Amino acid sequence: MEPIEKEPAINYFPGHMNKALYQIKDTVHNADAAILILDSRAPLASFPYGLEKIIGDKPKVILLSKRDLADPIKTKEFIEYFNNKDNKFIKLNLPLPPVKCLVLGIPNTRKTTMFRATPRIWLYDTPGILEPNVHDRDSMIKLALLGSVKDDILPHDYLAKKLLEMLSKLYPDAFEKRYGIPQSLNPTQALIDLADKRGFILSKDRPDIDRPPFGTFRNKSKAHRYEAF
Repeated sequence: MEPIEKEPAINYFPGHMNKALYQIKDTVHNADAAILILDSRAPLASFPYGLEKIIGDKPKVILLSKRDLADPIKTKEFIEYFNNKDNKFIKLNLPLPPVKCLVLGIPNTRKTTMFRATPRIWLYDTPGILEPNVHDRDSMIKLALLGSVKDDILPHDYLAKKLLEMLSKLYPDAFEKRYGIPQSLNPTQALIDLADKRGFILSKDRPDIDRPPFGTFRNKSKAHRYEAF
């Protein structure tokens, strides 16, 4: 697909996240280790680099959530990527006292699921936060599509076009088979064609280009794994 002509500005860091950041800084000294939870569909975009700096030299565990929604081949590549980042893994069979872990991650990465852990792990819950002025444009677009940030930080038609652009690039054959739209179309025309095919029409026969991609993308059907970036 041809690139999108105009790139709108992105600015997103709500005030409650700034407050939560200070709370984490006050709590981190009580923790023995940290668990960084990433979204398997976009591990690099959802990696909390600023939070990793806050925990300093404390041991950390990287956990990939929502693997059932991600491309298994891409997930394997990301695991190898993290394994090659000088991470060390050891097995301990010794009886240990309860370990206190700080659970960190951006919004919507299923951090609360971690609280079903064994009694040997005490977990400090933290709000899902982003980092001010850290994420690049591509990361913020992916996070908006994943629901980790409000999707109204950018125009819906722009996000929809970016989504179709990503899908056609990563999975061209599956894209054409799934949507019946030639991969060569520019994002705007592809969006219009998709709205027409789905019957998403507004008054005066105008295509509803805000609607189609988001409904498709947020469909959690395991039969179509188009969510990995």
